[in-house]
Amino acid sequence: MVEERRLTTYWEFCKDALGDTTIQLLLVMSVISIVMESTVGDHKTTGWIDGFAIMVTCAFVVNSGSIINYRKQALFAKLQDALKSGNLKRVIRNGVQIDIKDSEIVVGDIVCFNSVNLASIPADGLLVDGTDVKMDESALTGEPKLISKEPAGKDPYILAGTNAVSGSGKLLIVAVGPNSTAGKIAAAVYGKQGEGEDEGTPLENKLNGMVLKISNTGLSLALIALIALLARGLPERVEKDEGVAAFVVKAIMIAITVLAVAVPEGLPLAVTLALSIASNKMMKENNLVKILKSCETMGSATTICTDKTGTLTANRMTVRACFLGGEYILPSDYGVDDTAGSLLAKKIPAATTKLIADLMAICTMDDSFVQPPLAPGGWPVFKGNPTECALLICVGTLGHDYEQIRKETTGRSLETQKQGWSQIFSSARKMMSYAVPLGDGKWRLYVKGGSDVIFERCTTMLSGEQAVPMDMSVLDPKVKKMSSLAMRNLALAYRDFPSTPDWEATHASQLNVDGSPALAVETELVLVGIIGIEDPLRPEVAPAIKACYTAGIDVRMVTGDNLDTAIAIAKDAGILNDSHFEKDATTLSGFRTKPKVAMEGKAFRTAVYIEDKETGKKEFDQDAFDEIWPHLRVLARAAPQDKLTLADGLQKSNLFKNKKKCAALLAESGITIFPDRQVIAMTGDGTNDAPALKRADVGFAMNIAGTQISKDAADIILLDDNFASIVTAVKWGRNVYDSICCFLQFQLTVNIVACILTIICIFVHAQPPIQAIQMLWINVIMDSMASIAMASEPPNPTVLNRPPINRTASILKPRMVANMIAQSVYQLAALLVIYFKGPEWGGFFEGHLAGEKVVVGMLPIDAPIDVNGTIAGRMLAQIGGCPAGAICVEMPSESVHYTLMFNALVMMTLFNELNSRKLNGEVNVLSGITKNPTFIGVFLFSFGVQAIVVQVGSLAFKTAPLDGRQWGVCIALGFLGMVWQLGINLIFYMISSCMGKKKGKEVVIEMEKPVLRRSSTQMLAEQAAAGAAGLVTSHPASSPLILQPKDSRVKLARQMSSGRPVH
Repeated sequence: MVEERRLTTYWEFCKDALGDTTIQLLLVMSVISIVMESTVGDHKTTGWIDGFAIMVTCAFVVNSGSIINYRKQALFAKLQDALKSGNLKRVIRNGVQIDIKDSEIVVGDIVCFNSVNLASIPADGLLVDGTDVKMDESALTGEPKLISKEPAGKDPYILAGTNAVSGSGKLLIVAVGPNSTAGKIAAAVYGKQGEGEDEGTPLENKLNGMVLKISNTGLSLALIALIALLARGLPERVEKDEGVAAFVVKAIMIAITVLAVAVPEGLPLAVTLALSIASNKMMKENNLVKILKSCETMGSATTICTDKTGTLTANRMTVRACFLGGEYILPSDYGVDDTAGSLLAKKIPAATTKLIADLMAICTMDDSFVQPPLAPGGWPVFKGNPTECALLICVGTLGHDYEQIRKETTGRSLETQKQGWSQIFSSARKMMSYAVPLGDGKWRLYVKGGSDVIFERCTTMLSGEQAVPMDMSVLDPKVKKMSSLAMRNLALAYRDFPSTPDWEATHASQLNVDGSPALAVETELVLVGIIGIEDPLRPEVAPAIKACYTAGIDVRMVTGDNLDTAIAIAKDAGILNDSHFEKDATTLSGFRTKPKVAMEGKAFRTAVYIEDKETGKKEFDQDAFDEIWPHLRVLARAAPQDKLTLADGLQKSNLFKNKKKCAALLAESGITIFPDRQVIAMTGDGTNDAPALKRADVGFAMNIAGTQISKDAADIILLDDNFASIVTAVKWGRNVYDSICCFLQFQLTVNIVACILTIICIFVHAQPPIQAIQMLWINVIMDSMASIAMASEPPNPTVLNRPPINRTASILKPRMVANMIAQSVYQLAALLVIYFKGPEWGGFFEGHLAGEKVVVGMLPIDAPIDVNGTIAGRMLAQIGGCPAGAICVEMPSESVHYTLMFNALVMMTLFNELNSRKLNGEVNVLSGITKNPTFIGVFLFSFGVQAIVVQVGSLAFKTAPLDGRQWGVCIALGFLGMVWQLGINLIFYMISSCMGKKKGKEVVIEMEKPVLRRSSTQMLAEQAAAGAAGLVTSHPASSPLILQPKDSRVKLARQMSSGRPVH
């Protein structure tokens, strides 16, 4: 519909990369080096190679970064395309209804829209048909007031970018693309940041602060290196007037290289890359990510507020019980060959059956219809509202055809719809009505809605073919029974009018759910009966909720169903357990939950909103909310505003700062409050859920059942509407965090080793053993290559065995610091031994005489020197101040000695990349590596390029080819780094074991932080189990639950998670 925003080209990414200050300095200095060495240097014919090699390496860095950014952009564009491809509109073109993408809509099309699942307006148009159409134009005007639209009204125009929040209609398209209102706005902001594409994340902000501190340290080290180089080498060159300018250029270049290595500029790239890769992987697991930062945020989620229908349940509604026409049918009354509808048809009069079938077929939306199964023996395909589809299936079991009824009914068929009258379902009314003419001026109004809403509007009820007075003593037990079986109750009613009524007149006293006056025609109804619709719990939901509790995440169910149904589903799903009830929950009498555990929306609102006596306005009371939310598990009969209240109240709660209150909760209810603000994930599928989805830290919209407005407001779209997919998002969010920690652990180790080694060698011999070009290659390995390898690491299932990530905690954990220090000590020790003792190993390094003891930078005086000043074919520049018995020469930068150091450093770095895959002292650092072929590919690629650099890159990289023995030493040093890490892990394990024995001889599973909740009933249940096992229980408020055996042979300690133990 709107012209696509132009993507950044590959060359524009290269241009951006060239804007990096370090790259610019290196390029400038390399040009100066080429000019100086080629004109006034000692080696005019070959001196240009150093500068040119650095230019080539900079080009590699620029291009590799640009390729990564370009692919990341392409990946994000793919995600957006996937989102748009699922956004279909129903259009009438040439008299035929078709479903097409927004981008395929043209002028002259008639777009069908409604407030349920086709609410977003894709183009400017003229309303030609509509009922109760109210538009939200706040996206364009900023005014929250709803605008009513009528086909023949003063303002029948509907603009692109607005949303229908009430009613349905047909829109004649008059402007699309850049000519539409939304298109003009989009054109005005082209070139600005794409939706969620490059927004800073909390982790990125935390890392940027760390990068700044490390950069300052790196700048200090670079200045130290420069000063040391100039102090050691410049006076002598000035005295001899030999190559002063070239030496200064070289010294500056080395200092800049030290700065390039010290600054971890790859960290932000690693975050974005990890988020992009995670987004792509998540889409394959039914999470379509719109906002990249939401992946990371899910790693910190502490609470999930979820809908019931379609998320916890299969969204395949089925009529399983009913009380219609005076007949009561439960699932136990019929076998596998019958249904509630087929059995009902056998028991009630044909006229009553026809009335019920007409009601179900007519009082449903056009967008709700049923298609044949995709495969023989499969389920029918539901399109539109699942509850309505269940009614349409029931029409068939009653022996009628819903499509035929619709076609034959005046006022309901597609051709005669204008002759009928309707009020579609809304959360404000909790009901839907449809009236059709019967002839002779008579009308019949069909109504369906929530049982509690419909009951209060009925004066009589149908028994057989007769209307009898309403009798709640008959109805209430049946409603409760259906609710206890986790069925959703829906009431059906009708009303006949002898003449055309005033459809807009309101009732004097009857109110809608939202407090607005009810329509008079929707009162004095005849109750046909109630039906129980079962939406079976998804089989994967209970394990997923258990995984959430193990991960320290609370799950709260927010549903529009009545309280009994909500409690039954919550218990089956594992949100509630026996301990949340006053009595045994296996019986109906046990459905009385403990205070504040399960509430209705009205009671919840009354408790948390306090009326101001002076102004009469209701104000949100955070203190009252803080009294409720730690206990709350189920919120039934909830309005969309309740979701917003939950999200807002949880985020603003500072209960974790009230140590006294937290201690009281722990002592009285066994509830442990997470030591940071709550991070909320919220699911929603309705238009009115959009504000709550926006307010939550991460909003999840339903792809199948969700309205377009809810999808637009969400951060992530669940492609399968499945709660288990939210757990997948948590897993990937924590994996992103772990990947960055692994990368940080790896990169900082390289920084420490390379910088300290360079500074030491400069102070000792006025020359770094690792050349500038070689350092740049190491920088490529630890930035671009490592970021790809670490970011592609798949999530480990154990990430769900720990509490949420504390948003304010330092990313550098003590164990990571210990690993970095241990590896740095090992690598520096190995490299310094090679540096100082290597030349004494006679015959090992080419260019030195076998059996002769030499000093670094010196060769025996009887070494063969030809007239060109070469020794063993290698260029040497003679310098003065030689001690007796030796000729002093500058150590050739391409010597085998220095090459061995360079290669050993790279090998130890590559093997440490394997160590860095693990953060918590795992013994087998290679576990799961076969699941990450990208890591293996990057490792082998880096190894292969290093071999080429060493063996054939002498001219550019100042290296000398190594033989088999020397390669063996380098690889052995790399492998020994893994053995060294294993030793470190074992030392930590023994220390922690010894400390555990001193504390009480029990092995304690340590967690990063205290977790969100611990239910008192879970504690009581475990105490009972402990007593049965001969264990005495102690659980001080400040420590994990510890069960100590009487005979001290069995000892157990467990850190509790959100209402469940962490296993």
